[in-house]
This record gives sequence, structure tokens and C-alpha cells, in this order.
Amino acid sequence: MGKIIVSQTLGKRGTYATLASIAKYPCASVAGHDKSNIFTKKYGFFQSEQSGFEKIAAEMDLIKVQDSPLVYKRHPLVYLVEAADDICYNIIDLEDAHRLKILSYKEVESLLLPLCRDERMPARLAEIDDDDAKITLMRAKSISTLISLCSEVFFSQQEAILNGDFNQSIMDAIEEPFLSVMKQIEKVSVKKIYNYSSVVQIEVAGYKVMGGLLEEFIPAYLINESKYHEKLVELIPRQFLTDKPDAYSKIQSVLDFVSGMTDIYAVELFRKIKGISFPSMS
Repeated sequence: MGKIIVSQTLGKRGTYATLASIAKYPCASVAGHDKSNIFTKKYGFFQSEQSGFEKIAAEMDLIKVQDSPLVYKRHPLVYLVEAADDICYNIIDLEDAHRLKILSYKEVESLLLPLCRDERMPARLAEIDDDDAKITLMRAKSISTLISLCSEVFFSQQEAILNGDFNQSIMDAIEEPFLSVMKQIEKVSVKKIYNYSSVVQIEVAGYKVMGGLLEEFIPAYLINESKYHEKLVELIPRQFLTDKPDAYSKIQSVLDFVSGMTDIYAVELFRKIKGISFPSMS
């Protein structure tokens, strides 16, 4: 959560709840990666954003767990946002995998059909000639089923959720046999989609590109002791530069710059500053 987001949205109607509802890990970054609690499994807000988050927490009456490092329990709406995220990624990735010819129609049908919760579905599918259209129908029915199941969990567990004591995702608490189906979808997705050869190649290349850009720009902005460093800093748009002299703020500025790049821009910039390719002089 960056300073720009906090400063521009605080005080506007409904935005405290909006910001609180997307803070899956309402803890200081130094407190993150404690997987015993769902709200500290990953890094939360940066130290530079702590005062802004404390204002959000105060307005929304978030339950404080500890002061140092600062940790809060989740806002109840976080569970619903997380559930929506889980539903979309798990189901839509299957549809995309079929269109990319990573999964066959039969593989997708075997995973989605049990989620449709509709005895008439096989007959309806038989009336459709196009496989993409069949998957679109099953995708819609599956999402509808999962929304209903997640709603049931939210209401049945509302006391624990409202108290911040529900220590798992809503998706992990849905009833059988749908939970097992979702676990199978996750298993297939990891094995056949996320580890598909071209996907892995892109991911590995991404590590190299992101790491390479940070290796160049962070020392340049922190040290700036050579003409080369000066030239690199000139490539950083002024909107990402900071007036603060400390290393923490400067590193954050570079991270904001690099994380905001599109894939194509990041690859092209990496190639050029590494001397792999040269910009056109025209």
C-alpha cells in the first residue's frame, strides 16, 4: 500500500473500509511470514506507511494484536475479497488453459462439472457444439456454486470472522465434496498450468529481468558515485525520485519504479542497460 494510495483515498466516503478490505496481511512488514496466523503469512505494510495504516485501523476498529512489530487482525471483508480472488483464479485459469491448448476439453469438464451442482448440465452441454461455449457455461455455474458455498461459510462462521479469529481462508472451509474438487483443481493447475514449459520460461526470465534492473538502479540511486550511475538515475522518471536522503526511501522509490513497469518495457530496458540491444538512434 503506497503513500499515494493512502494520501489520495483517506477521508473520502467508503475508502477506509475499501482499504481495510484489501489488507490481507494487516501487519508491519517486519512481522510478516509468520504462517501460524492467516494475517501474518506474508508481508503487510511498509514502515513508511505505518502511520497511514494506523489511521485506517483506528477508523475501522481493527483489533490490535501487538504494538511491536505492529500487528492487527483482519477486517471481516478481507475474507470475502480473498474468497473472490480464490474463485476467479482457480476457475478462470482453467478456461484460459483450455484456450491456450494446455488442457483438453475433457480435462476441464472433469474438474468443472462437479462444481456446477446441476443435474441437467450434461444434457445442456450435449446441445452445445462449441467447446469454448461449454466451458463458459460451466465456468459461470461453478463460480455461482462457489459464491453460494463461501457465503454459507461466512454466515456460519461470522462470530469468529468478526472477531478476527477465523484462521483459514473461506475457500478452505467450504463443504465436501466441493472442497476436494477445488483441491484437485489447485493440484492440476500447479502441475499442468503454472509449470507448463512456456510459462516457466517466462517466469524464470522475469526473475532475471527484475533482479537485473534492481541490481543496476538501486546502487546507482543509493551511491551515485560514477557517470554511469548518474546516467542510470536520469532514466528514472522524476515522479519516482524522493527528496528523502535515507536508503530506505530511495530503495522504495526504485521498487516503485520497477514494479510499475509493463512486461515489454521492463524487458526492453533490461536489454538496453545490459548492452544486449541498443536503442534506435532515429
